[in-house]
Amino acid sequence: MKMTSMKEENESLLKNDDSSADEKDEETSIRPLRKWLLWKNIKFFVIPVELSAFFYLFTIYFQMQFYQQYFYQRIMKQEILDFNNISNEQDDWYFENDSTCLNQDAITNMSSQATFLKGQKEVNHLNMISTLISLSLSVVTSLFLIPYSDVYGRKPFIAIVFVGQAAATVVSIFIVYFKLNMYYFCLTSAINGISGGFGVILSSAAAYVTDITPPRWLTIRMAIVSSMIFVGGAAGSPAADKWIDANGCDFHPMVWLILASFLCGLLYTVILLPESLSKDIKSKNHQTSRNGFRSLVQGIKIFTSLSYVDASTLIKLWIINAIIVLVMTDETGGVQIISYFLHNKPLEWGYTLIGNYLAVSSVAHILVLFIILPLMVLAKISDPIIMSVGIVFVLVGDLCIATFVSKTWEMFLVGIIISMEALISPSIKSYITRLVKKEDLGATFSVVAALQLIGTIIATVVFNEIYTPETTESVNSLSHSPRLVYWVSAALWGAGLILSLVLVFFRKKKIVSREKEVTKEPIQ
Repeated sequence: MKMTSMKEENESLLKNDDSSADEKDEETSIRPLRKWLLWKNIKFFVIPVELSAFFYLFTIYFQMQFYQQYFYQRIMKQEILDFNNISNEQDDWYFENDSTCLNQDAITNMSSQATFLKGQKEVNHLNMISTLISLSLSVVTSLFLIPYSDVYGRKPFIAIVFVGQAAATVVSIFIVYFKLNMYYFCLTSAINGISGGFGVILSSAAAYVTDITPPRWLTIRMAIVSSMIFVGGAAGSPAADKWIDANGCDFHPMVWLILASFLCGLLYTVILLPESLSKDIKSKNHQTSRNGFRSLVQGIKIFTSLSYVDASTLIKLWIINAIIVLVMTDETGGVQIISYFLHNKPLEWGYTLIGNYLAVSSVAHILVLFIILPLMVLAKISDPIIMSVGIVFVLVGDLCIATFVSKTWEMFLVGIIISMEALISPSIKSYITRLVKKEDLGATFSVVAALQLIGTIIATVVFNEIYTPETTESVNSLSHSPRLVYWVSAALWGAGLILSLVLVFFRKKKIVSREKEVTKEPIQ
């Protein structure tokens, strides 16, 4: 009986131990969930920084279409008035109360082919000057602002961008309503650049999600932030173009809508968006608040000194540098002239169709980013090969436009093909992280950002200067053809493809050398 009772007592103790262990395991598994459900953690997902980025990018794409088409319509109308010796006081009557959308045929019918070409050249020039002013000031401002977000937090610098954009829009309202000189738009570009613009808000958003996201999920969260570029484009571009068509190129309501959208983004950021950096971290970072400039110097040394990387890595980094400049030149150049190319001959699309095309293109970019790229990564395809695949598709698309595309369905199909360019940027950044030390990544990406800006500036100058609308001279002269832009673009993509294949060769050579070393090892 004693043996039986002792056995039962032991079994009871074991059960109690098992149950207590289960309870501990359950408590351990619940604890992270409870921690995650605390408001101080969940608030970053309920009130995400991605929404601030969306407000900004949606409005920027909307505003971009406004600027390009306002430049085009107003300059062309002025050229027609000058050609017909009509005073500015009569222009409302001449253009049906200033609510007439002009295309290439209408412009040449009211004036001449030479007048149209002169107007398009002035449009390109104004677009180029205003963009260069914004970009040049933006890079200087970024170098000052971004390092100090570690000290003062991310929110203030996101808010500064919205304040600057709202102020620039107020200037635009005066230009549109009082028909001021078009070159006053250079003032709006200066305000945009001084407030930091595109670079500051994306860098601040990326730093924001890095502050709050575990390393395991950081890549996915970064992809979501990056996707806001295409989501904003998919929503903003067609909305602007349909608005222009629906209102007969009356731009007065548009500037108020742009201002309202920027103010909504500002209010969301200031009132609702939580700060990602705690007071303790900001206080700790205060002692190193000037490291942003030292970081830039460190980045330059990585690309120029063998004391930081070996010779093979240095060569790869410079190849990547060249690819970055080529890619940014091509991508920015395409954005600069695509609306003019679609609106003029040979396609002569209306603004609604242009907006639909840009929306389809943006959605295709998103699908590439969230479906095709992850599948290629899961298949363990190397970054140089992913990069090369993206470049090949864009190269084929540009060659199609340069040679034969003249129908609507052809252009939409080519636009989907070109969306494979979304593979290129993530694979470049991923490849760079494999070449340099983790502690040097910040310094390295500072240089990468500067190179991207160089590519953007080159594109702004070159593509606006090269683009010429189709005329009767285009039949026998490539130099007078709008397709020349895409021949130049294809040549640049071709150079980028050669360089990316060199990186593929480097990787293959490294794998072969490793296999030889393994075969030489003696069998134990």
